[in-house]
Amino acid sequence: MPTSHVDSDLALVSADWWPPTAARLTVYLAALGVTDAAEVAQLTEQVRQQVASRAAAAPLEDTIEAAIEATLALLDAWLLTELGEADPNALAAARAAVLSGEVPGWTQRWLDGAAAESDTLAPQLRALQLTAVPPLAPLPMPTSTIDLCCQRARRQFSGAICRWFCQPDARVPAPGESA
Repeated sequence: MPTSHVDSDLALVSADWWPPTAARLTVYLAALGVTDAAEVAQLTEQVRQQVASRAAAAPLEDTIEAAIEATLALLDAWLLTELGEADPNALAAARAAVLSGEVPGWTQRWLDGAAAESDTLAPQLRALQLTAVPPLAPLPMPTSTIDLCCQRARRQFSGAICRWFCQPDARVPAPGESA
């Protein structure tokens, strides 16, 4: 069986990197809602290929972190294909909808890739997107000065010193002091 470019890239990474990464990735996929063994195997293979390609291009500090990033990149790429748009708010809402379990059967669709336009999940994903209430409206805010107590006290203290030294006739004698 001929080896692919990705398999040759695995030689650049230590031989023992994948088993602990695959175990952690399986737990992560289960947390995302992917529990079918065939789906997990297919997704972990896709992630393994991406991580191996990335490791061939530059050394990785943490293969588990790279695997999780690759998983999220695969999920986002699939959601963008389903939605057909690159609106960050729509993507975040779609990600929240599928990961919360509101879209049944999304894992199988993720593995199958984009389906025909008549069979897309986009209407269901958009229906689950919440709109901000009230609508975003920038409001003009009048400027106001902030008069801190220490600024007020400083002005009063400096005024008293100025009156004491600069205007001796305005000085109020202390009790028992003759004017």
